[in-house]
Order: sequence, then structure tokens, then C-alpha cells
Amino acid sequence: MTFLLEEAALALARTPDALESVLAGLSPRLLHVDEGPGTWSAHRIVGHPVHGEGTDWIPRARLVLDSAAVPCT
Repeated sequence: MTFLLEEAALALARTPDALESVLAGLSPRLLHVDEGPGTWSAHRIVGHPVHGEGTDWIPRARLVLDSAAVPCT
């Protein structure tokens, strides 16, 4: 399967609405509760990739694109 950036962008663009439909209206207690040591709350599950997006993936993508011999389209 060929990776198409446009298709990936369309799928990723749906993520905020999908998460909101699942999590909207839940109490802070439900959003932050976990099942004990080594488990994650809904807040951490959603926050982890959001944090990683800015600190890991965007800088890595910039490095790859800056060093690419062939432009990505």
C-alpha cells in the first residue's frame, strides 16, 4: 500500500471530533481515574500522544524532511 499524505491528514483531522464524542461531558473523576499502578487514565491516554506530537514527532519529521534528497509530496 502506498502512503498518501492527503489520506493520512484526512484521517488525523477526524481525531479531535472522535475523542470529543467519547469524552465530552464526563466528570473530571472519570477522566482522571486509573485502575492502579502501571495503568493510565483517559486523560493520560489522550495527553500522551498530544505531548509526543510536539516534542518528538514534529521535530523528527522536520529532520527527515530537511535531509530528504527527494521532496515529499
